Amino acid sequence: KANKARERDRTKRNRAQHYKEKTKHTQKRDRTKRNRAKHSQEKAAPQKNKPKRSKIPTFHPQIKKGLPKPTMNLIPKTRPTYTFSKHNSPIHQAAPQDLLCFETYDCFTNRLLPPDATYENTPFLPGNPLTGPVFISGANPGDVLKIDIQKITPGPTGIVVVGPKSGCLREYFPERKILRIPVNDKEIQFTPQVRLPLRPMIGTIGVAPAGEAIPSVTPSSHGGNMDCTKITEGSTLYLPVFTPGALLSMGDVHAAMGDGEVEDCGLEIEARVTVCVDIIHTLKIDWPLLETEDAWISIASRDTMDEAWQAADRQMFDFLTNQVGIDPYEAGMLLTLTGNLAFCQTVNPKLTARMEFPKTVTKQYGFYTLTGQKTESIRFDTGPCTQAPQKNSTRERSND
Repeated sequence: KANKARERDRTKRNRAQHYKEKTKHTQKRDRTKRNRAKHSQEKAAPQKNKPKRSKIPTFHPQIKKGLPKPTMNLIPKTRPTYTFSKHNSPIHQAAPQDLLCFETYDCFTNRLLPPDATYENTPFLPGNPLTGPVFISGANPGDVLKIDIQKITPGPTGIVVVGPKSGCLREYFPERKILRIPVNDKEIQFTPQVRLPLRPMIGTIGVAPAGEAIPSVTPSSHGGNMDCTKITEGSTLYLPVFTPGALLSMGDVHAAMGDGEVEDCGLEIEARVTVCVDIIHTLKIDWPLLETEDAWISIASRDTMDEAWQAADRQMFDFLTNQVGIDPYEAGMLLTLTGNLAFCQTVNPKLTARMEFPKTVTKQYGFYTLTGQKTESIRFDTGPCTQAPQKNSTRERSND
């Protein structure tokens, strides 16, 4: 009798346990059904235009160190300047590792976008309109400003122009012709039959020079209108700092452009450019240096193309010997074996050339980054931009 009683109790416990597990399974199944039904209803319902928050990834270096998250600010294009000058009043102040979203006009200040606009009935301002300048806290003369280009978002319409006063083939264009080209997030519809890949790049970007103001159309050691097709998403531009705060400005974005800009014009377009800025105190350079995924690039602008390409070659030689630590004889041999020379633009007041050197070689010498550490490039899910607070300027910007 005792054995039967124990067996009966054990059976009751097993049944109770089975019922309990079955109830849990039923509850989970019902919950899954409710979630699926709710998801189907939300998917079928019309989407509301809710503003999305800017997303900053958790792998940002500030978050790793336990510091406050970096800020993302919109730098508006409401007050364009037309020179790089230490006398231009900054419209925003940023800290190192801040994310900045620059709104930019096209090189015509968007004045040719209306269908009825022509060169004859449209007044133009001198030079490329620049958004900025932005004062970078902690940047002083002798430092290097690091500009990590995160994202370039072009507008919906680009402008290309040829005529009797532009480019190498001007004698073939007795009349000026303007073409307005639709642009989407993947391609450019040049004609109904011809489509081109979207390759956005920044034509004009730079800091304030130490001396007199430099027009926005003129490139030099401060950066400026270099029109380098490699200054695009994923690349990092290093510029020498000549004045306190660096005073960073940019504009003249192209949705597409060939090396050389031989007919005086890329696909000129308004855009939003998101960058992350930082300061390097230990690096000393006197000219723009560009880093891409697979190459180091020196950029030089001079009065003639012969002077420009020779300066770019010498700048890369200095970089290889002083920064990478390569023997001068080996550096010269490697330049002629692996270096690639290219023309950036041939139409501005100063002409620009670049020398590209592969990272596969510098890595074999133990050189990975300008900071001397082997690190992976950081990229952000930038999200939408937010309005940046503006300071009331007490000085008028210089437009000379």
